[in-house]
Amino acid sequence: TAPTPTAPTPTAPTPTAPTPTAPTPTTPTAPTPTTTSCVDSPLRFKVRKDGKMITRSCVWVATRSTNLRCKFEGVKTMCPSTCKSCSEATCVDATSRLQFIYNGRKATRDCTWVGRKDVINRCNVNGMKDTCRKTCDESC
Repeated sequence: TAPTPTAPTPTAPTPTAPTPTAPTPTTPTAPTPTTTSCVDSPLRFKVRKDGKMITRSCVWVATRSTNLRCKFEGVKTMCPSTCKSCSEATCVDATSRLQFIYNGRKATRDCTWVGRKDVINRCNVNGMKDTCRKTCDESC
């Protein structure tokens, strides 16, 4: 006959005293800006390419030659996600001229125009809060 297997004898865990930790002081933090999650502007913008001003979007930047296109003036603040320039675009207005629909008509302006007057309505233009981050985000 085969020997009967015996179960190993469990050993009781050795009790250890919990290590006391000092409570972490909570300091009030500034409210997190709402639009500074790193997103590209959905607006079309003016960019200089080969000496000519052309109107493009962040989709164009992302499609081909992204590293080169991100070096064009103003592109990093328009397309921070695509250009991996989030830290440079946090609470910063885009510097390019933007195309958007305002009062039913196509307009080409910049963030300075947005901040000049009627700021609330201008910031409520679709895509403007993701473009004129400093002007349109009160927590910046």
